[in-house]
Amino acid sequence: MSTASDASGACAQAPDAAGASLRAHPLLGPLAPALTPWLLSRRWFPHDDGCGHDLRPVACSVLHEDDAVALVHALIEDRRASGDSRRWQLLVGVSRVPPAAPDAAVFGRAGDGRWQGWSLYDATADPRLMTALVRRTLEPRRGEPRLTLAAEFGRSALDGLVPRALLADQSNTNVVFGDRFMFKLIRSPQEGVQPETEILSALTRLSSPSTPRLAGWLHTADSGSTPTVLGVLTEFLPNDGDAWRLALTEAGAGRAAEFTAHARTLGGAVAELHARLAEALGSSALTHRQIRDQTAAMGERLRAAVGEVPELAPYEKRLAALHEDYARAAGDGAVQRIHGDLHLGQILHTPDGWRFIDFEGEPARPLVERVRPEHPLRDVAGMFRSFDYAAAQALASGPPADAAHARAWCAVNQREFARGYTAAGGLDPDLHPVAMRAFEADKAVYEALYESRHRPEWLSIPLAAIDRALSGP
Repeated sequence: MSTASDASGACAQAPDAAGASLRAHPLLGPLAPALTPWLLSRRWFPHDDGCGHDLRPVACSVLHEDDAVALVHALIEDRRASGDSRRWQLLVGVSRVPPAAPDAAVFGRAGDGRWQGWSLYDATADPRLMTALVRRTLEPRRGEPRLTLAAEFGRSALDGLVPRALLADQSNTNVVFGDRFMFKLIRSPQEGVQPETEILSALTRLSSPSTPRLAGWLHTADSGSTPTVLGVLTEFLPNDGDAWRLALTEAGAGRAAEFTAHARTLGGAVAELHARLAEALGSSALTHRQIRDQTAAMGERLRAAVGEVPELAPYEKRLAALHEDYARAAGDGAVQRIHGDLHLGQILHTPDGWRFIDFEGEPARPLVERVRPEHPLRDVAGMFRSFDYAAAQALASGPPADAAHARAWCAVNQREFARGYTAAGGLDPDLHPVAMRAFEADKAVYEALYESRHRPEWLSIPLAAIDRALSGP
């Protein structure tokens, strides 16, 4: 998802000047006329304001080149008039003839330069180039990204494994190597501690059974600066789908009673995950300052969203009052590292039970926020919101059903999830109603911003959730 600042008004330069430094780059310049329109078509690249982007190269390497194909790795920066900027990771295939990889869609051709007239495509779809990426980054040249493998995985761990990209439209790109490893390439990397590598490293040391082991990470290797994580390599978890697909199937078929057992075990699995995270990374008492910081952050997110989603304006004062209610009711408690973006799609159903993936937190939030200890009920609120979305989507796209049934399905499974969470040692959400309402509303504000940008027809779902949160128990 994009941040509010991504769509903040004017461009950094006039459209005819934006991207001048990219066009002047000796390697990227000949690719820029095709590259920029392609970027604007990617879900992971924000372009909600509709204006030009001042794209500037940060780093660029040719990680593989022969007489038929090349792999260009680049970090580019998008600078905005507001002073905000974000970096983007590009992996571009350049092929003399149309690429042999069937899923590699050509988006243009190179202009002048060493690859004049060659086809351009997203290299993540090409198994040959993804194999080349691993080989080169294990032994990079100066200034190139480096792949560091965890101690328990040897340098030959990926040898002979055929890569395949998962083509789902997501904020990052996932490439599976031989059904043994998952390589997540982070499209918008940020400098600093990357939450997924930190959390999975800690849980791997604990031999956590509910998460994949961290096998390695791709990162910048410039001396004298803080490395930026560009990719996360984990064990691939064989599964028969995620909890989201299972929920949609059973919600649409009206099998509420059958899913309640899943909801209950999901709650227990989340409580166990929270216990392991606290063991691995610690927990601390919730302080008055942290409560103030939490309410301030919720207020900032609300104001930014209202500026872009006018449908939120009627709720603004009451949501601000709910934030203050939370500040008064928070009281004693503990904060710890949590998943940070927990929903049904982040939980895989495997032969050995539920397994959790994607610990980077909400990608739109600044990295400094994503690594802070949080109230564990934030993850519970995220799951409640996910049950609500599953019910809404089943109602809209499944067999005919009435709204009352969908709401009942959602309420039953939220209740069973909470029971499973509490029985396994988690906080009882029923004993913290104000916190739950505040966290659910905060998540719904985030969702409203996303839906307004990408799926306006779904905006009514988070707005209805906000209305319910403000109505109280």
